[in-house]
Amino acid sequence: MPLPKSDLVHCIGGTTPLLTALAGRWQSGIPLLLTEARAPVARQRPAEERLSPAVRAVLRRFRAAVARTGYAEAGLIAPLSAYHHGWALRHGAAAARLVQVPAGVDPSEYPVTAEPGAGHPAVVWAGSGGPDSGLTQLLAAFEQVAAAQPGTVLHLVGVTPAHEDHCAEQIERTGLGRAVRLHPLPADPRDRYTVGHVVAHVPGPADPPYRLIEAMMSGRAVVGVDVGPAAETLGDAGVLVQPDDPAELAIAIVDLLRAPTRRRQLGDAARRRALTHFTTDRVVRVYGALYADLTGPPPAPASAFELALTIPAPRTSPPATLRWLIREDR
Repeated sequence: MPLPKSDLVHCIGGTTPLLTALAGRWQSGIPLLLTEARAPVARQRPAEERLSPAVRAVLRRFRAAVARTGYAEAGLIAPLSAYHHGWALRHGAAAARLVQVPAGVDPSEYPVTAEPGAGHPAVVWAGSGGPDSGLTQLLAAFEQVAAAQPGTVLHLVGVTPAHEDHCAEQIERTGLGRAVRLHPLPADPRDRYTVGHVVAHVPGPADPPYRLIEAMMSGRAVVGVDVGPAAETLGDAGVLVQPDDPAELAIAIVDLLRAPTRRRQLGDAARRRALTHFTTDRVVRVYGALYADLTGPPPAPASAFELALTIPAPRTSPPATLRWLIREDR
């Protein structure tokens, strides 16, 4: 894929976009800024289930090799959190090139609204609804929530059309179909969390923290599962439970459903924390500085001697990071 003429390429993780960015880097020397949003998990994609274990192992190694190549070629690497920072370091990123830039959302898109009025208590979960979206653990916990707090309704928002059938199958297995509401991703994000009293943040293993920040910005009390960057994002502005423990998750949700004052306190604290650390204007300012740094002229050398040492020799062979792609007999 030929890249348009540009001064900089900003790549948001992933194998395919990173390969495209690397092509521009190798062909034209375009500076590369890499935002790292991946997580250190062996993630198998649904379309790969039909492949043999050997082929899937090769694909995992290939993706890891592309990631390491991106780290070697990027002028700067911007992990979303300390969690992603550690992933990059473990996969060969140079510490001097890492600049942590937390995720951010627009506060105006997630205004604080009053909780739903009298009626059934409600829990909101936001996710794609796919096999690796955290839905299975959520439904296991909700079975216990419904038993302890009869009449509770679970709202699944943001389910993509490709995963609606999977969601319906999972809900049918619980036997709680009447207590679960499916919502496609609303065009207006203002409506995403307003239907609930408590937000259950049960992410997939590789999900970035955007949905958690959205819930916090909406001023809703959050019960989060301690996966990935959830702990550092939520801080003490919500309730955190251990992963793979539906009973603990259910207890935390029921406790908040029965404690309206504490819910409001946590919701207010979550909103304040999101406004302080996770806004889009803050992200834009940081990235603007990184763009200027990468595209600006190199710093003036302190002396002619140092200048002579910094002039690169012309390359007559492929970059070291590219050689693993080329057959030895060529």
